[in-house]
Amino acid sequence: MWVHPSQLSGIIPKLVDQSQFNRRARALRLLVEQFRRYWIIQKGWHLGTHYLLDTKPVPVLGYKRNKSHSDFAGQASYGHCASRNLKYFGYKLVAVSTLNGIPIVYDLVPANNR
Repeated sequence: MWVHPSQLSGIIPKLVDQSQFNRRARALRLLVEQFRRYWIIQKGWHLGTHYLLDTKPVPVLGYKRNKSHSDFAGQASYGHCASRNLKYFGYKLVAVSTLNGIPIVYDLVPANNR
C-alpha cells in the first residue's frame, strides 16, 4: 500500500530529501563495515579452516551500449556468467565466507578476471 509523504508527517517529523538520504546512507555504510570487521574478529570467524568462495555478476551497462565514454571505461570489463548464461559489462563480486554464510572478505573485480 503506497502512502503519500504528507500522510507521514505526524509519524515521522522530518523526511529528508534524496540527496541527504544518500549522504547519510554512505556514511552509515562505513560504520556498518567497521562493525562487520570488528564482529568477525570478536567471533573468531577469520580463524576457520574451511571457507566458501563465490562470485556474482554485477552488470553496470547494457551489453550493446558503447563503453568508450563510460565512467567505467578502463575499470569494468566484459564478462560471462555460465550459471545464468549471461553476457555482461561490469564487475564480479568475489566473496569469501564461512560455511555459515558470514562474509569474511569481498571485493569487486573486473568481470573478465578468473
